[in-house]
Amino acid sequence: LGEAEVYLGGRGAVPLVSKDGVVIGVPHAQRASMTAHIVYQGPIRAPIEEGAEIAKLVVETPGVAAREYPLVAGRRIGGANWFAAFWTGLTRTLGGGS
Repeated sequence: LGEAEVYLGGRGAVPLVSKDGVVIGVPHAQRASMTAHIVYQGPIRAPIEEGAEIAKLVVETPGVAAREYPLVAGRRIGGANWFAAFWTGLTRTLGGGS
């Protein structure tokens, strides 16, 4: 369904998949006004285990209470090697990145 940014991981992002499926029943006329966005506290620090719940999908439709669906890591993300971890720390320190 999307991706979440990863910090100090072997990859820069982890795919997000639905934990239990997403079923939304709304009248056809309301579908055009429906919005969905992914929410997570990130970037997510590696390592990340496949299946770990790390985000949620929030679906909003005018006049209907927002619905939230858990999202899990679609694959395992290992930690960065020593050089990548060093480089990330150095660029964050010198560049003031978050």
